[in-house]
Amino acid sequence: MDRPSVIALSLGSSIGLALVDLCIGTGVERLAVGLPLGTATIVSALLAALAAGVCAWGASNLTGSALVGRETTLRHGVLDHVFALGPSERTRERAGRIVSTATDGVERAAAHQATFVAPMIASLATPAVVVIIVALAIDPLAALLLAVSIPVVPLAVIAFQAAFKSVSTRYRRSSRALAAQELDAIQGLSTLALLNAGRTMGRRLEHATEDVRRHVMRYLAGNQIVLLVVDAVFSLGMVTGAVVLALWRMEAGAIGVGKAISLGLLSAIMLDPLDRIGQFFYIGMGGMASAREIRKLQAQVPEIVDAPGVSFRTRAATHPPVHRTSDWTTSPSVTTRRCPSCATSIWR
Repeated sequence: MDRPSVIALSLGSSIGLALVDLCIGTGVERLAVGLPLGTATIVSALLAALAAGVCAWGASNLTGSALVGRETTLRHGVLDHVFALGPSERTRERAGRIVSTATDGVERAAAHQATFVAPMIASLATPAVVVIIVALAIDPLAALLLAVSIPVVPLAVIAFQAAFKSVSTRYRRSSRALAAQELDAIQGLSTLALLNAGRTMGRRLEHATEDVRRHVMRYLAGNQIVLLVVDAVFSLGMVTGAVVLALWRMEAGAIGVGKAISLGLLSAIMLDPLDRIGQFFYIGMGGMASAREIRKLQAQVPEIVDAPGVSFRTRAATHPPVHRTSDWTTSPSVTTRRCPSCATSIWR
């Protein structure tokens, strides 16, 4: 994925919205002194809104297309390493856990890397861009005071990550354990039926499912706590502080009513990183836990290592398991099959 392009487009969308807010303030200022809106103001607002929409659409398309490619790359990497470990080391891990990592774990890690990281970086940079716009177009002192709030978001993200890292890790662990037991039950259906152990396995699955449910509820409860704190404390505090700042600067005569309105509107754009914190908890924390899980699997060192550049895919390509009928050679006394790739004859 072209991550810089996604970051640039996301920032472009924020800048477009900021220009729309400035045009709104300019229009209000003109109306306040008895002047018409003016064609230039209207056209500028429309062009800025169009640019913001196009940039947002482009960023969304890039991240969406990158998700498929990233998921494919991660899954192939997991499968390659599982085959490289060989049967002896693969048996050390229950098959259901590996399946869970290669499916749900890969999906979550890919969603985090492809659709979350770049937009989150752009969101964290948005407040700094807004402060620069305020300093250039409205009031340098107001921009300086708004800049005080910029470190709040990264600190909040770090605090939330530290507080809820164990929650996401326990959820992934219980989910993998459930997947392992379910696969064991499916693979051993005939044995369970012969031993009349179906009810016992059912109770085990019931307990494992309940364990996953409890961890999911804690996961969602943490998400709601984060959203409550963000909305009630950070968002409300940011908007209230920006409005008070705008009124103070307007009463001091530093800005007019139009710029005061623009200042209040621009403060809402600074809330974009806070809006993404809700996504951060679900996509970010879940994706990072899955990525740690994948790295732990790939950190296992195989006892036997293939030559450089050789994998199970290249072996399959150079030694196909099925040969054509024309590969068979017949003699009056015996029929043999000759493998064209390895030049060996097999008695038939």
